[in-house]
Amino acid sequence: MPHYYIVLYNLGAFVMTVLARDLDKRGSPNSTIDYRIISTTPITQNAEFYMIENGTILFKGCLDYEKAQTYTIIVEAKDRGVPPLSSTCKVIINVEDMNNHFPIFTGHTGTGRVKERETGQTFLRVQVDDKDSRGTSAWKAKYTIHGDTGKNFQIETDSETNEGILSVVLALDFEEGSVRNLSISVENETPYFSCVVKEQPPRGPWKVDYFDSSSGQGGVVRSPMEKISVSVEDVNDPPEFVCPLGDVTVEENTEIGHLLETFIAVDKDKTFNDDFVYLKGSDPAGWVNVGPQDGKITTAKVIDRESDYVKNNTYTITLYAVSTGVPPMTGTATLNIHLTDQNDNVPKLESHMLTMCLSASVVNITAYDLDGDPYSGPFHFELLGDIKGRWRLDPSFGRTVNLIKEEAVYAGSHKLLLKISDAQGKFLQQNLTMTVCDCSTIPNCHARRVTSVIPGGGTVGIVIASLFLFLGMLLSIVWKNHLEIIDKSE
Repeated sequence: MPHYYIVLYNLGAFVMTVLARDLDKRGSPNSTIDYRIISTTPITQNAEFYMIENGTILFKGCLDYEKAQTYTIIVEAKDRGVPPLSSTCKVIINVEDMNNHFPIFTGHTGTGRVKERETGQTFLRVQVDDKDSRGTSAWKAKYTIHGDTGKNFQIETDSETNEGILSVVLALDFEEGSVRNLSISVENETPYFSCVVKEQPPRGPWKVDYFDSSSGQGGVVRSPMEKISVSVEDVNDPPEFVCPLGDVTVEENTEIGHLLETFIAVDKDKTFNDDFVYLKGSDPAGWVNVGPQDGKITTAKVIDRESDYVKNNTYTITLYAVSTGVPPMTGTATLNIHLTDQNDNVPKLESHMLTMCLSASVVNITAYDLDGDPYSGPFHFELLGDIKGRWRLDPSFGRTVNLIKEEAVYAGSHKLLLKISDAQGKFLQQNLTMTVCDCSTIPNCHARRVTSVIPGGGTVGIVIASLFLFLGMLLSIVWKNHLEIIDKSE
């Protein structure tokens, strides 16, 4: 009796091969096997299974998952012995659902309205019907938006309902159009295919029209389309500056009332009140005024390039245009004021008090100027007054120069008068106090200056002794008066 081994292959025209084995003498009629299909359940109109002599099962036509998910085939294997012996096996063929149905639009829900300048709004859901197996890639919808030139919209698939969820990802502008017309196409995650039996001749292959979108075989099939109109609602827009960033260059110390710049804003609203006023935003030094109606920016105070409010020669302010609509909306502009330097500062000494030892001959003098080049250093230093034979400068040109003490200078405090000029000749006369110490007895001139103002221990002792003496005298007088009163009373 034959025993069966079933070898499965991919579905297609070739389905599978069954194999029987007979233990009778090899090559004899008793071991020669013939195969045939006894029955197929169910019998469908557009698919037919048949078998060739080596046990191979094939089919012709088109399998349709929606008509039959499973076929049961009874195969007989019979030898040629006398009498012939046979046995049967059951072959179960499971049909895999493929994407042979288009998703069809059935409608949409939602307002179809969006507010301008808002994003993240879900305003519409589109519904489709698909005859393929729910939850499979042949059923899952994949949507595409057409006509969205500004890339304002996005559509995603609801994994539970297969609906397309339409939302705004880039804000819309009512003034650019109150209606946006879109088209949405839909397809499945798995490419569409179709198989249609055209003729079933009694012998030979059947004539079949076959289409596969993944390979392009069979022509082109267009995806279903749905037209959508999106209404954009107007809201109160902020005024917009024609040029929101301005740069102006002006000299420091410009007169009060000088026009720096004029900013112009416009309100494109068609529905709401388009009146607005200009207001000053950030102006940390309080150097400017803003015209509320004309947007003119003028100087309110003298602008100083050397101010701590100026960074890298630039002072920055902000300007607002505020609408009178409800709610009021604000547009913002920025003005960078680049300041050019004037020679409005004189060089000054970094320190007006210096010390040196009597044995030393040189001490450094340093000056600074808040102005930049060419109104700053290098500086020219000049000693004024009667200093001949006692003090001199060498060199006298630079930002730091050497003050040289001659041998005739004695220990003590010396007042010097210096004239320091910048590169343009602007100068200032300044006093410099030089303290010269005999460092062989006092190691540190600074220590000498400090101790000169702090009373020593002896001084403190004298003060305390004086206080005790005064208290003693006061007590003596009080005691004497007390005795006199007692004597009189007796």
